[in-house]
Amino acid sequence: LNPVKSTVEELELLLSQQGFRGIKLHPRSSKFAIDDFVLLDPWMRVAETYNCHVIVHCTSDDSYCSPLQMERLVKRYQNVTFQMAHLGAIWNCSEGIEVVKRNDNLYADTSIVSYSAVK
Repeated sequence: LNPVKSTVEELELLLSQQGFRGIKLHPRSSKFAIDDFVLLDPWMRVAETYNCHVIVHCTSDDSYCSPLQMERLVKRYQNVTFQMAHLGAIWNCSEGIEVVKRNDNLYADTSIVSYSAVK
């Protein structure tokens, strides 16, 4: 049994028949790098096929997902709409803002981001 294949097939079923509209990825909790394209390519192809919104958890000091790593993903999949949850958080907020400004398919989520960091 190929666990990646079976979970990708399950995702496709959820999007095509169960009314699901998006995916949330939490690289740190799941222990994968957001720019690991060998792992993520099958998932992102499904997201692209079903016009699926992808939210990615991205906080400070996270070796699994920094704003620059996230930028590699959004550039690879320009037909997918992404949301950077927490905008890189406190220490990477400025970098997160710059990455969002450079990529039309990436949106910012400012939850847990301080007002002074965004200002």
